[in-house]
Amino acid sequence: MLFHDLSDEELFLLLKEGDERALNAIVKRYWQPLFQMAAYTLKDLQECEDIIQNIFVRIWERKEKIDFNYSLKAYLFASTRYGIYNHVKKMHLQENSLSQKDFQFIEYYNPENELECKELLENVEKIVNSLPNQCRTIYQLSRNEKLSHQEISSLLNITPKTVENQITIALRRIRTGLGKVLFLL
Repeated sequence: MLFHDLSDEELFLLLKEGDERALNAIVKRYWQPLFQMAAYTLKDLQECEDIIQNIFVRIWERKEKIDFNYSLKAYLFASTRYGIYNHVKKMHLQENSLSQKDFQFIEYYNPENELECKELLENVEKIVNSLPNQCRTIYQLSRNEKLSHQEISSLLNITPKTVENQITIALRRIRTGLGKVLFLL
């Protein structure tokens, strides 16, 4: 049997039966795109490998219990995003730049429910895109580019306090916007 020719659904059925070759085919098919997505966000290649590896380990350990409502691919990408969020959350909490409350909304979502995760990401993106230009730019430099408040203030020729205030405004709007989404769900 050529596992690389099987569909995701066929591989998943074999995986549920305990066929390690199916898991290997899934890993071979999705490792690179998942790793690239994680590396684009995190830049820490070892952490990216750990996140992706943990996803496949969890799938193997829970193979009998896992059921995909949409697709294996959606599940894997949603799980990767969730792993990235957890890593970013941990790093920010270690740096004391954010409180546990700032990331509380993420924990309401289960990565096994791809639709909710996708909606969450789309809503965060919409909220960020609706921020005033300066606020959005500062937020993106902080979160996407991982620049410090001092680096942002130097780059934009504003005070570090302004940077801090704008990030606070952005986080407050994201929390408020997501609160409305969570209420609807």
